[in-house]
Amino acid sequence: MVIIGVLGGLLFATGMPWSYPALLKQLGNFIWGQEVMFALPVIVGPVALFAGAITAGAAGGRFALRPFVGVQLARSLAGGAVMGFATILIPGGNDSLLLSALPSLAMHGAVAYFAMLGVQIFLCMVSMRLK
Repeated sequence: MVIIGVLGGLLFATGMPWSYPALLKQLGNFIWGQEVMFALPVIVGPVALFAGAITAGAAGGRFALRPFVGVQLARSLAGGAVMGFATILIPGGNDSLLLSALPSLAMHGAVAYFAMLGVQIFLCMVSMRLK
């Protein structure tokens, strides 16, 4: 956790936003007709992240394109809804929580982190009972 905090702090202090939320923000600005600045790191960062994830999955033999199955689609949509609702509750979202609030020892970061952890444990327990 310390390494993530230190590296996150260095990234935010030395460069422009590079993560996929920065790209999504710029795309949202474009859609709503607001000023857009597509800097190179805003485009290259998310593309490299996505390419690295696919490469790692393929190298590990776990990458496969599969058709959607009704039950899996419902589970994925439910999980996405829970994560979307959590972004409303956690100040600044998961990125800000892990890369800013926790390393700075902010009280709201600790409360949000343990709330997030508690919801994950609860959902795992519910999932295990449903199986």
